[in-house]
Amino acid sequence: HGAQRALVLALLQLLAERERPKLDEESVRPLLLLVEEPEIYLHPEMCRKMRDTLLRIARSGTAQVICTTHSPVFLDLADRHDGIVIIRKTGTVRTVTQRNEDIFGEQAREQRDRLRMILNFDPSANEAFFTGNAVLVEGDSEVAAVDAIAEKLIGGGEIVRDAYLIHRRQLTLINCRGKQTILAFQDVLDAFGISYRVVHDRDDPASGVSRLVNEKISGRMKGEASRILIHTPDFEQELFGESWTTDKPWRTVKAVRQMPSVGLPVRGFFEFVLRCRIHELAHSHRVAPRGIVASARTMQRKRRERLKVLDLR
Repeated sequence: HGAQRALVLALLQLLAERERPKLDEESVRPLLLLVEEPEIYLHPEMCRKMRDTLLRIARSGTAQVICTTHSPVFLDLADRHDGIVIIRKTGTVRTVTQRNEDIFGEQAREQRDRLRMILNFDPSANEAFFTGNAVLVEGDSEVAAVDAIAEKLIGGGEIVRDAYLIHRRQLTLINCRGKQTILAFQDVLDAFGISYRVVHDRDDPASGVSRLVNEKISGRMKGEASRILIHTPDFEQELFGESWTTDKPWRTVKAVRQMPSVGLPVRGFFEFVLRCRIHELAHSHRVAPRGIVASARTMQRKRRERLKVLDLR
């Protein structure tokens, strides 16, 4: 399968290198490529090569390209939003979300540039398109704190590791590297109907700029206070009573490890991010979810029915 996919990539590269057709805005592209799961059987470097090749083909006008994917590598929060379609299925109900225009346009170029900068640092931010539990945080300290707090609670016997890991895998923690960029992420997630929560610092209330940004973030939450957690004056001061200017992630981890016990502010942050109470993580969750068990039983029943038909024939 890997060899087949490598051959497909090689053929697509040949197509990308063909002479570009001369098309005006109303011309129909001569070729339509339908690619299912382009990331399958490719390691990360080749996935990026496949993405770049398909983009090159589409942008050149050689062909129109439609892909289905489960890989954040093939998505881009900062690029053409009208080229992304999210299909969700709940039970038998299927919903399709697509934008007919670019979310930012020319009027909000700075927001696009901020997102582009973040994605250059951390391409995994595109995982927001695949999650039901996205949390936007302001910096590295918040990201470092989550697993450090979990290890502290596991070591103290308050939570069970496998129960924590189940919730952690469902969480997409997006480091926005600043409050201004939180706004840009909010615009994209709101446009695609992706649920999210926000953690940020209140900072100096005397600062007009800080107060304005806080108000904008809150305004996008549409008054849903349960979706926003604000630390006063900032994350380090409220949770640990200290203020750091350098090496914040490591200082955060050390502060958590040195705590005699996990106090209320730290517990509140941890529960908010994971969207569950600590006591809910105190028991093992090794049993398969009900939906998976039911699905397996249905498949077994269908196999038995097929075997009966074969016997009759």
